[in-house]
Amino acid sequence: MDATLDQTGHTLEAQRSQVRLLCYRMTGSVHDADDLTQETMLKAWEKLPAFRGESSLATWVYRIATNACLDFLRGRQNRVLPWGPDFPQYQTGADLPPPPPEVLWLEPFPTPEDQALRREHISLAFLTLLQTLPPNQRAAVILAEVLGYSAKEAAELLDTTQAAVNSALQRARKSLPPEVPAVHPRESREILERFLRAWETGDAADIVAMMQEGTRMVMPPIPLWVRGPADILRVLLDFPFRRGDPKRWKLVAVEGANGEPAAGFYELDAETGVYRPWGVQVLVLAAVPGGRPVITEYHVFKGPHLATAFGLPATLPTG
Repeated sequence: MDATLDQTGHTLEAQRSQVRLLCYRMTGSVHDADDLTQETMLKAWEKLPAFRGESSLATWVYRIATNACLDFLRGRQNRVLPWGPDFPQYQTGADLPPPPPEVLWLEPFPTPEDQALRREHISLAFLTLLQTLPPNQRAAVILAEVLGYSAKEAAELLDTTQAAVNSALQRARKSLPPEVPAVHPRESREILERFLRAWETGDAADIVAMMQEGTRMVMPPIPLWVRGPADILRVLLDFPFRRGDPKRWKLVAVEGANGEPAAGFYELDAETGVYRPWGVQVLVLAAVPGGRPVITEYHVFKGPHLATAFGLPATLPTG
């Protein structure tokens, strides 16, 4: 490889993290995003000698990634969170329903604090909105709303019309969640630390004390949602804290998920005496004028594979 091509290759590799984010926004899955990122980078390396600089390298790679995602998504279900009219609200005292095997669930995405991201463009609310759009419209919104391409440029990348891109953007903008004031990182850490202590000691009352009246809780793959501190308290007491064992759970803070504080959580395996991963919990916070931040959404994602995605260990020792 000559020096020019070698330098271009290094620049290409620098696009990997942005390609991964694009693929995650398209698919709603960390695992699928990783696979599609690898596919994109391999295709880009194979085609690199033919790159003539007619567009920026980033635009060239985004085209490859977007086409890979569109091919992958063809005929597949959109990923969802169990919220809204398609899913029942929790009724106090009821058993939790079993996970439906046919539903694909939206997954959280690790977002380190030093990663330059606009919070609203990686939020779970924004990802949920994207997943309601057909893949072509989803790609148009990502290219124009997130990556900053004009409607004309996005249309050229997608081999579609500018009118089609504008239509997708109008639909998405009408449904975008309102921006909320950002929480100071110090306050965010304090809330997370308090939350971790409460979970590990089984203090469900303190967990819900950090919530507002309309806080909602979802627990994919359990297909229902919970709203309000009183019902969230009942779910915590009836299920994860039912045994009254303060050593049952152990939580480990991660650098963030979808721009919000998060933690991996582990359950004690009584037979082996080690903690095994159960999933990832994400707290969506909002600033309160003159007061402490509150938890407005509480997401409990079940899936041991998420520990790997967030760089967490496969097991934790007791003690």
